[in-house]
Amino acid sequence: MKRYWWVGIVACLQLACSKSPQSYVERGNGMLAAGKFADAQLQYRKSISEDPKFAEGYYRLGVLEYRLKHGPEALDDLQRAVNFDPGNERYGIDLANVSLEAYQAMPNRKNQYEQVVQEAERLLKKDPNSFDGLRLKGDVLVIDRRYDEAMSVFHRANAIKPNNPGVVVAMAQTLFAQK
Repeated sequence: MKRYWWVGIVACLQLACSKSPQSYVERGNGMLAAGKFADAQLQYRKSISEDPKFAEGYYRLGVLEYRLKHGPEALDDLQRAVNFDPGNERYGIDLANVSLEAYQAMPNRKNQYEQVVQEAERLLKKDPNSFDGLRLKGDVLVIDRRYDEAMSVFHRANAIKPNNPGVVVAMAQTLFAQK
C-alpha cells in the first residue's frame, strides 16, 4: 500500500513541476524583452521540446533567430510554425518577409520566391484588400520587373496604410528601377 502511495506522490510532483510549452514561451518573451537573447532562445527551445508541434515556440524562435541574423535557422523555424499552424496569418507573413529578404540576397533560391508568391496569393484570396498581400504582391512584381503593375499594387497598399515605410521605400526603389 505504501508503494502505491509513493508512486502517487511522485506522479503528482512530476505533473506539478512540468511546465506547459506556453509558459516557456512567456518566460522567453520576458527574457527577450530584457535583452537576454541566449536565455530567450533556450526557453523557446524548451517549449518545443515539451511539444514538438508547438507552432508558437517555433515562431518565437524563428523571429529571434532572424533578429540574431541567423537567416537559415529563422527560415526553418518559421516554416515549421507555418506547417504546424497554417491558419495563422502572422506566421505566414513573417515567413514571407524573411523569404523575400533571403531571395533578394541570393536570387538563385527559387523556393523563397515561391514562398512569397504563395503567401501573397493566399492573403489576397482571403481579402483582396489585404495590406500585406498587396505589399508582398508588389514586391514579387518588382522582382519580375513588372514595374508599372508593381506601382499600381503599391498605390493600393498605400491607400490602405498611408505612408507605411515598407511600401514607400518599395515605391521609391521601383521608380529608380524604372529610371
